[in-house]
Amino acid sequence: MSGPLVSFVIGLGAAGGHDQPPGLVDASPQIAGHVEGSIAVDRGAPIVASLSLTMAKGTYDNTQPPPMLVSDPSDRIDFHRIGVGLVVEGRLPLGSSVELALGGGPYVVHSKATASGLLSPFPIEGDYYSAEDNSIGGELRGGIDMRVDPRAVVGLRGGWLWYHADLGAAGGGALGGPWLEVRIAIEWSR
Repeated sequence: MSGPLVSFVIGLGAAGGHDQPPGLVDASPQIAGHVEGSIAVDRGAPIVASLSLTMAKGTYDNTQPPPMLVSDPSDRIDFHRIGVGLVVEGRLPLGSSVELALGGGPYVVHSKATASGLLSPFPIEGDYYSAEDNSIGGELRGGIDMRVDPRAVVGLRGGWLWYHADLGAAGGGALGGPWLEVRIAIEWSR
């Protein structure tokens, strides 16, 4: 048996937005991804623990009326999410180079929504609305990995991230939604 297996994972994909009336409506698909540092007892271990950073960026319809000196308000609210979590995955080999993965874990999630416009009569653009919130969330995920090199694995993951956010006048509530990403892991062990 060799020493612990450590891996660095980068994933990029898309997440579905979740409408939360009255203010967070008509969500666009979000650009999303994960960056993870993982550790397993050994290559081929059935359980892998990861410290995970998840990020997403998308938009909603701008339902926030601009203040008096703001002209040409943006028609979309920019939405950003970043979360830090601890994820545990179970792995099931489906052959010599393919594994099925299923897992999940808790996250601390920071959400921010902003709306911008021009300050009249000057052509100065800035945010006239901004709200942010921190909350606890959870993620469930599943996917498949394929070893392409002794130290490299490519995979596909899909899942659902749940969390709650209160974004002031823009609204809030249960946010999150499905996500899908392609990922690559670089591994090393003693």
